[in-house]
Amino acid sequence: MRMKSLFGKKNSIVRDNKGSAMIVCIIVLLFVSILATVILYMSGINYRMKKTDLNTRISFYTSEIPLERMQSNLIVPVSEAMNIAYMRTNSRYANLLTADARRRYFYTEFEKEFKKILLEQYGGASVGTDGSTVISSTLIKNILHNLTYTGTPTPSLNPTGLADGIPVSDIVCNDGVITDAGYANNPIGFINTYSSIPGNFPGNSDGSAKMYMVCTDQLYGYSTAQDYLDAFVVLDVEDTAHPGVLKNEKECRVLIKNVGVVTIQNGYRSIVTTDIAIQFPPLDWSSGFSTSDYHNWNMYQLIYYVNWQKS
Repeated sequence: MRMKSLFGKKNSIVRDNKGSAMIVCIIVLLFVSILATVILYMSGINYRMKKTDLNTRISFYTSEIPLERMQSNLIVPVSEAMNIAYMRTNSRYANLLTADARRRYFYTEFEKEFKKILLEQYGGASVGTDGSTVISSTLIKNILHNLTYTGTPTPSLNPTGLADGIPVSDIVCNDGVITDAGYANNPIGFINTYSSIPGNFPGNSDGSAKMYMVCTDQLYGYSTAQDYLDAFVVLDVEDTAHPGVLKNEKECRVLIKNVGVVTIQNGYRSIVTTDIAIQFPPLDWSSGFSTSDYHNWNMYQLIYYVNWQKS
């Protein structure tokens, strides 16, 4: 089409598609770039989420390892104490006139023998010949250490002769450090309060993982090993609503109170705390002699976690 300009000259306007392909390509390229950027961004977020989840899981399962070892290593002392208490109760069967009297005697004998084994076999050499001279929670630290051992002692790592486990220096007890009982024996509350005190729970500034075994009961002010054990290992068989009456047999147990593990690694901290319960096997003390499937009972079923918490 030809037109006359204002000055009388003819002007030519040619309409075709030259240059449009470049514009379309630029638009498509821009769209693809935006899409690729969004995909890469979402992939990065997903990767970071997966990495965070992985590190969290690693930290959590690392914290679980010592507790699982402790639960497993309790099998031997629990079995020994159960057998001794069972034989003692049978030897006094005729003198114990009721089923409840026999049950109570069996429970108390187990508690006594179990604590004796913990004191003598797991208390460690540093607490004296029989542990009677303990004036700090060294006994509890040594018991926790030896119940998380991984094998035979390594002299280069443990010149004291203690088995390889969590180093005694990394086992934290509430030795009056937290004098305010406001945490009400809540393990995680205790740990969080304790970790806020300068100098405690050092981080991993050097990049290495840190692990702590924790006992949160207020283990201070005692003068004998038995007092410490009584605060650490508790016989839970009395019906609180009816003093002097035993609980239902399935509810009677011994509790190792408020133990846990804190793991710090790769910038993540995981806390796992629990009571470890030792349930008594079902025994029928009502007949002329004790009957039970006790000898066919899986001992692993008698040891389990209660009041388990994770943070």
